[in-house]
Amino acid sequence: MMSATPESRISSLGITLPSGATPLANYVPYRKSGHLVFVSGQLPKEVKEDGSAFFHQGKLGESCTVEEGQAAAKACGLNMIAQVKEACGGDLSKVKSV
Repeated sequence: MMSATPESRISSLGITLPSGATPLANYVPYRKSGHLVFVSGQLPKEVKEDGSAFFHQGKLGESCTVEEGQAAAKACGLNMIAQVKEACGGDLSKVKSV
């Protein structure tokens, strides 16, 4: 029996992994050092169905709700995973530890 790939597990949760985002400023989104990957500067950015970008912003409890804060955190997390996937040549099964 073959174990599921990280991508298939993500997909089974109904989640679509974004492509690695292009940096919006002068930084590199990840850096590899040997067998390690360091991720930097990931923002709560989502791409809408029409292809336009949407950034979550605001202060939790003041200008955004808990649900909006959760969506922002999810967007950041998915963007980090997308950058790691890109750093690993498109193969998340190369990740051994987080």
